[in-house]
Amino acid sequence: MKPFISVFSFIVMTAMTCLGPPAQADSALIVKAGSFELSDDTQNISGVSLVFDEDASSVFSIEYEWGIDEVVLGGELLSYSNDWDSGLATSGDNDTLAIMFNVKRYFEISEPIQFYIGGGIGIASVDFDGPGGSADGDDLALQVMAGVTFRLKAVGIYTEVKSFSSEPEDDFGDDIDVSGTGLFGGISQGS
Repeated sequence: MKPFISVFSFIVMTAMTCLGPPAQADSALIVKAGSFELSDDTQNISGVSLVFDEDASSVFSIEYEWGIDEVVLGGELLSYSNDWDSGLATSGDNDTLAIMFNVKRYFEISEPIQFYIGGGIGIASVDFDGPGGSADGDDLALQVMAGVTFRLKAVGIYTEVKSFSSEPEDDFGDDIDVSGTGLFGGISQGS
């Protein structure tokens, strides 16, 4: 996870140095959907090699953010699911739910267009239907994101790329790597 933190720090420092002053941040409720791809689609869980469908389904996020001076703080709920197959006539799914605390900084490109970068920390919970039965687990989750928003009065359109990292340990002591990258689009309603 140290390289993840280093990359995030580098991105934030570069953006703060190269870009102009941040745009005025407003409160907003953002609903996003998109695609999410696991970083590791082959994992050994409960002694069985499982091949995950790297493209997640039911990818959904809802986020509330509010501005404090030059920084935007927010809370996000992220959800996605991945099917898996063992090649031994067993299959199942892996449902991930994360609750994140995010910090973003917006930079005005032109009047309605803003670029943002940010990061988040929270907890990821996994519900795994596996070869040895069902299991669940929780672990620390980290994410970095960047995107562009087009704001027209109280409505905005969001695009976002996200790198998410978490490896919850299930009830049987197996780590389930739910890390990956996502591309999201969404709409916001704000003040």
